[in-house]
Amino acid sequence: MESLSDRMMAVMDDMDALLSTRSEFMLGTCIGAARRLGTTPYEKDLYKYNARSIITFGGSDIVTTNFCVIMPIKNGVV
Repeated sequence: MESLSDRMMAVMDDMDALLSTRSEFMLGTCIGAARRLGTTPYEKDLYKYNARSIITFGGSDIVTTNFCVIMPIKNGVV
């Protein structure tokens, strides 16, 4: 019998495969969008750092920012 955690992991694998087909859900796209918001090199680096921090500490919640929707990462996919 498949456990609920096994089923959830399978759903997450399916979501990972689906989201990886769209560039707007890729990590590089979100990081690039965050950097483009900065007007100075310092701001660009800060926004990149903040975007990575949100992704890292976002947990299982979806976080909406002014540059992208950030979801938990698996295999480099946001």
